[in-house]
Amino acid sequence: VDRGDWAGAGELGRRIREESIEGALLRPYAAFLTGVAAEKSGGTAEAGEAFLELSRVTAGDPQVLWITAGQLVRAGHPREAQPLLSACEPQWGDRAEYWERVDRVALALGDVEGMLTAARRAWQLAPGNPVHADRLAAALITLRRDPGEAVRLTFEAVSARPTDAGFRVHRALALIQFGRDDDGLELLAGLESEGRLDAALRTGVYLGRFEVHARRQELKAALADYKEIDGRELLPPEVLWVESQFGKMLNVSQGEGGTKPSTKP
Repeated sequence: VDRGDWAGAGELGRRIREESIEGALLRPYAAFLTGVAAEKSGGTAEAGEAFLELSRVTAGDPQVLWITAGQLVRAGHPREAQPLLSACEPQWGDRAEYWERVDRVALALGDVEGMLTAARRAWQLAPGNPVHADRLAAALITLRRDPGEAVRLTFEAVSARPTDAGFRVHRALALIQFGRDDDGLELLAGLESEGRLDAALRTGVYLGRFEVHARRQELKAALADYKEIDGRELLPPEVLWVESQFGKMLNVSQGEGGTKPSTKP
């Protein structure tokens, strides 16, 4: 799989099914190999059958299911990984790393409620871990839910890792949602001055700036921020909120006799 030898992967999947004495135990992994190999070589029907088989898994060896689920996520099939992870929960649901992977699958699917549930479980199982605190805060921020808790969680994360840019962006967004606009803007300005932000963090910076400027009805500044937000980096609740705020900006501008702001190309 790592070498991209899809013919070899497919053949290995077939041999596991037909020749291995552990064929029943390894059947989910064999289905993964068969499905991905068929998909890469254009065998749509065979791939569909293999992935359908994975979607029906309800039990199995947790180690095999765990490895297979991880490979499915890497291969761009988070939905097929979900039932395998669910089947692992009775044995591994008391492990923070289990909920970390559930969180990543939910993120890949745009399931923010699923992210929130998984992130909270991971944080409850390892409350001193700043990554878990940040992931839980990120889900709350995305859902615009309980900004007070998000502020507390981001304080915990940033206190542990004060130079982590992602933690600081989430801290700023939590502060802004909580109404501490100036504190949030100051933190975002510091991040901008440092540069080297990836697309997701840069979008977070402009999302926070847009919220403050839109709330203050500083339409010119808000529009400039809006144009810098990369919608590909937003989750569905964030897209809905941004477009709702932009619609309100249009109404305010037209109500004041201004010109209609231009939308994104």
